[in-house]
Amino acid sequence: MKAPSSRPAPILLVEDTPSLQLVYRAMLQGAGHPVEAVATAAEALSRFAASAVDIVLLDLVLPDRDGLDLMQDMLSLRPEARVIVMTAHSSVNKAVAAMRAGAHEFLVKPFDEPRLLSAIANAADAPPRARAPWPARRTISILDSRPKADSQTGDSRGG
Repeated sequence: MKAPSSRPAPILLVEDTPSLQLVYRAMLQGAGHPVEAVATAAEALSRFAASAVDIVLLDLVLPDRDGLDLMQDMLSLRPEARVIVMTAHSSVNKAVAAMRAGAHEFLVKPFDEPRLLSAIANAADAPPRARAPWPARRTISILDSRPKADSQTGDSRGG
């Protein structure tokens, strides 16, 4: 496991609401992170491609494009990047879709400063590795409690 970073990680903040962009930028800069903030998917992809930033704080609802589609393009450019998605329009389905698409973490707005900084710290301290598509990078075990048929007798009482 990688040792915690001594320098705060640079962050690309993608948020189209000016007041929220200002608040998130202040929180992150207050913790010492260099922050580049943009308001559209087009700006985000352009800045991401031209920079070495590996942590992205991404709003899923943007004026010019769906955030999940943008995240997939970013991860295809740099699979090791860690994208923290955030939305006020939360649902279990949206969270699952984001995680399956490669999100490092999912934040539901509103969230407080400690929650944001914790998510950033987790992303910064995550081991550097190429991100395989889900489910290859995550294993979910589901135990099947149904009785198994005996291969010799066909008896399904278990055993």
